[in-house]
Amino acid sequence: DESKMWAVQRRLEAQATAQQQQQQQHPEQQLEDEARVAFAQALKPFIEDCQRARLSPRQVVELNKLGGTFQVRRLADLLLRLTTGGELTPLYTTQRISSLLALLEVYMTWKLCVEVVTQQVDAMLHDPGFSVAVGRPLEREYPLQTHLLTTLLASEELEDKTTQLIRGAVLTIYRKFPPLRQQILSLVTNALSAFGWGKNRSHAAINDLLYILVPIIAGLKQPISLDHEHMLNEVLAPLHRPSFMLDEMTCVMSTYYKPLSLCIRMFMRKLEADRHFKLASSFLKRVLSCVLPNEPKHTVMILNSLQEILEEIDGEVFDSLHKAVLKLLADCSVSDHAAMAQRALQFWRSDAFLALIRRQPAAAVTAMAPALIRDAKVHWNDGINNLVALVVEALRE
Repeated sequence: DESKMWAVQRRLEAQATAQQQQQQQHPEQQLEDEARVAFAQALKPFIEDCQRARLSPRQVVELNKLGGTFQVRRLADLLLRLTTGGELTPLYTTQRISSLLALLEVYMTWKLCVEVVTQQVDAMLHDPGFSVAVGRPLEREYPLQTHLLTTLLASEELEDKTTQLIRGAVLTIYRKFPPLRQQILSLVTNALSAFGWGKNRSHAAINDLLYILVPIIAGLKQPISLDHEHMLNEVLAPLHRPSFMLDEMTCVMSTYYKPLSLCIRMFMRKLEADRHFKLASSFLKRVLSCVLPNEPKHTVMILNSLQEILEEIDGEVFDSLHKAVLKLLADCSVSDHAAMAQRALQFWRSDAFLALIRRQPAAAVTAMAPALIRDAKVHWNDGINNLVALVVEALRE
């Protein structure tokens, strides 16, 4: 009757409106011809495997329909549902891993539906059924770790949740597949080195790459290998070099300082006693060489790092470079830039720093006293003058 017809029409209109809203929120991406060919070739083996696994005919039809019309977003959502909803049993076999990885590789190569695909990868790697035995295709054919890191490097506006999932996925691969560890470490350190040495100015992924490096360094075995020594001096030290500003208040180094500091502290604690002097002094020298006096906000970040390094080194390393350290602190203490002067003077509140200074008392007085006495008279910031008085008192003691 008429009322039923109106009810059906309203339901159809509501479904059309909901579908339109979903498309506006997650629009389908237009694929280039080359991507369409790759997509179709990768999807076919996965559908065939699903049929062998006796997936419901309705789901197989939907897979074919979405693949045939290249609705990549809706297909990605369906894949996630299939691999997390228990409809495929067993969920992961070597054949299914191969076909799924081939399909995910197309998504990642063409940067399609990054957020959903990252969730898919995370679910796969953390599933109890995803063992090293069934995951062999990841080692031999499909470099998932490369695609994950490339996605991280190439995307400027990934959501925090997505970057965290990528970091977790890379570390899971690192942990589960020892043959891939060197490749992952090389990919991460090469990207960090390129940024540190100015070959790439894109900073968006540096924070996440360093957070990937933190647990890797924590798990290094002693003695530290030559390759890992290279990481300290050619990767972590150059990350103190970039000094450009993102805006009037934000130095680029501040965006990745926290994980950088964690990496340095962990690495210093891994150094054996007989190699500590050579490696720590070389590293400290490289960090000091990154100071740019005319870049106060960058210098403040260097001072932050310097104090943490000094807390991890032994007295002999400090003795070898104490003149350079004290000269830097003296120069910064008389800066008209209040934040830089304050940060330099705050070193004298650190018990670890004072313990090092007691090894070179005459040098400390010679370097600091003239600057501090002069600065107490002329600095425009009263807070700095108060700090100067405290430092002078420390020198007297």
